[in-house]
Amino acid sequence: SNNGLFRTFYADDEGYCNFTIPALKDNAYNISITGHNTKPSHFNFFFHILTALRLKDY
Repeated sequence: SNNGLFRTFYADDEGYCNFTIPALKDNAYNISITGHNTKPSHFNFFFHILTALRLKDY
């Protein structure tokens, strides 16, 4: 999408995919990993501003 909230990423020939997601305050994220010969994986998490502050220290 134009706002960067909906994206599609593709893995390389080795199956690796590097990506970043926008760290928006109090935003819920749903990530699905699917593909040929893979079991679908789904991740859901909520990004809270305190999490962002803690991650900044690392």
